[in-house]
Amino acid sequence: MISADPEQLCRVVRAYGIFDHEVLYKQGYVFVVTLLFHYLHAEEDVFYALCHIMISLGWRSHFVPPYPRMEIITQELKNYITFSLPRLAKKFEEDGSFML
Repeated sequence: MISADPEQLCRVVRAYGIFDHEVLYKQGYVFVVTLLFHYLHAEEDVFYALCHIMISLGWRSHFVPPYPRMEIITQELKNYITFSLPRLAKKFEEDGSFML
């Protein structure tokens, strides 16, 4: 398996942060960059693939306030837990863990 060395990873993440001033650096998309390096070995290819994912596929809305897609995902997770794991949902409610 070919993977990125830390310097390559840092260069791509830094370049994207400079390119997209609203997103800058968020730890959440580094795993995407690492995965891209597994399949695309050139830094430039990884950078352009990341741009496509973030912009064309709309992933950047996960990382830009007010985080609209993150709210949707969180609500879906809460609904799933409430429906599928009612005892856990009750415990979360008691502990104040459900923040929605």
